[in-house]
Amino acid sequence: MKYLIDKTISFNTDDGVLAQTDTDNAEIVNLSIPAARLLEEFTRSGGRELTREYLLENVWEIHGLQATDGNLRQYISILRRNLALLGCPEFIVTIPKVGFKANPDIPVIASNPVEFDETISTFGGGDSLPPSRTNTEFVRWCSILFALFLIAGLSAFLLHNRMATTVLPGHYVSDDGCDITYVKDIPDATRKGNVALITDILRKNNLQCSRDNIVIFDKEISAASDNNSRIMLSFCYTGKNKEVISCENFYEYKKVEK
Repeated sequence: MKYLIDKTISFNTDDGVLAQTDTDNAEIVNLSIPAARLLEEFTRSGGRELTREYLLENVWEIHGLQATDGNLRQYISILRRNLALLGCPEFIVTIPKVGFKANPDIPVIASNPVEFDETISTFGGGDSLPPSRTNTEFVRWCSILFALFLIAGLSAFLLHNRMATTVLPGHYVSDDGCDITYVKDIPDATRKGNVALITDILRKNNLQCSRDNIVIFDKEISAASDNNSRIMLSFCYTGKNKEVISCENFYEYKKVEK
């Protein structure tokens, strides 16, 4: 399903993409799965009041995810920040002691997906490409590969937590305290060199790593072509005991400049 918010922002619930529709150089935001589910609740609510309990259950609990008020506040903040970036800062209204609602003064129109131009985008506001069967297959395989890399990275992170006295080969802490775990073992100089790239990716997506986060990262050159590189990054929020609460996932596939 697609929605048009405030006549200028398209929201595709299938891939979590928010995009401006009224400019040539449109800003594009790729929402994480929980953020996209949360925004969908607002866009299809018709301005009804949505209690905290309702949102926690329908965005997290029924999908088998941990639901806390902290999660809800965090993702409400993420949505507000991204909507403001696209020119609609007042879409989500707080109802004290109850929950939230979509601003009834901002129109939301549900639309059949064929009424909008489909786009496939990379993070960081990259260029959009017309859809094709090849692109669709590519995105599907990238998603599968990313899931495998993410599982491997999280396994390494959990092993690191259980073996507190052991520093894993793929583990690195930057000067600002950002806890970075690399999916595979790479030279120490390469790990340090990737910090600038990781920082740039987070900056493009309005994120900043701190001691309350962990970043799982992988970069590799395609085996099929030495001119193609694939970058996969998972930005995770952690609890008091460094347990992973939720993650935002990003990937990029591009030509390597020679």
